[in-house]
Amino acid sequence: LENYREMLAQSGGQARIAEFAEKRGAEVDAAALHRHKTEIFQTALRASRAQLRPLTAQAIDDARSTGAQVAIVSSTDKSSIDALLGALGGAEALGVARVITQADGYPAKPDPAPYHAMLKALGMSPGDVVAIEDNVPGVTAARAAGIPTYAYPNENTLEHDFGNAPHLREMSQPHAA
Repeated sequence: LENYREMLAQSGGQARIAEFAEKRGAEVDAAALHRHKTEIFQTALRASRAQLRPLTAQAIDDARSTGAQVAIVSSTDKSSIDALLGALGGAEALGVARVITQADGYPAKPDPAPYHAMLKALGMSPGDVVAIEDNVPGVTAARAAGIPTYAYPNENTLEHDFGNAPHLREMSQPHAA
């Protein structure tokens, strides 16, 4: 688990696997391994009772109550985002207006291109939106796009160094902001 958490410091699942194996002198079929990992993740999602983290649910509710749009910019496979949204009741039920993933042809974060694409798709400028990111490449990408950004670490990225990005933390987490 610790190796996986360390690997999450960079984006790009298949490339991340290949780099990890190369550093250890191992030969792997990174594409096949990544597909298998994705299948396991999606199967686990379908079998789970997925729920939004409390601050995520609150942010979505707050956005919807003010008429703001909710969008997802992800370096994750589109099929995994679709599975996650499905497990949570669907994009429409959550009020998600737009989703951009690597399947749309943008480079993985920390490249800001996916954020630039989202801004263009929504007809907004960087100062009109706020990004909430759970990993360092995401924070880097959103900030490079000029978007005010909050770090909202998850269980796997809690110990990562988000620099001076302001943090959102669940009340139950014992870590100081």
